[in-house]
Amino acid sequence: GATAAYGVAISLSDDASDSGLKNTYDTLIETRPTAINLKWALDRLLAVLKCTDVSYHLPIMQILKKLMTLRRDPSLKLET
Repeated sequence: GATAAYGVAISLSDDASDSGLKNTYDTLIETRPTAINLKWALDRLLAVLKCTDVSYHLPIMQILKKLMTLRRDPSLKLET
């Protein structure tokens, strides 16, 4: 799930529109169509992003990318 979210974060850096989100979702699902946890995670992420204005998609995903980096290296600090 975390890897899927990271993939979405990277993709939305290029295209944070609703259609970009849908294309990313479809592409990730196609890569592993039988991965139930992947679909579950992407469905949850998509539900959250659909409830937010498209102008918030990129900032949300940038925060997610930073949090995932911090998780790998706890010596880093989250800047505000």
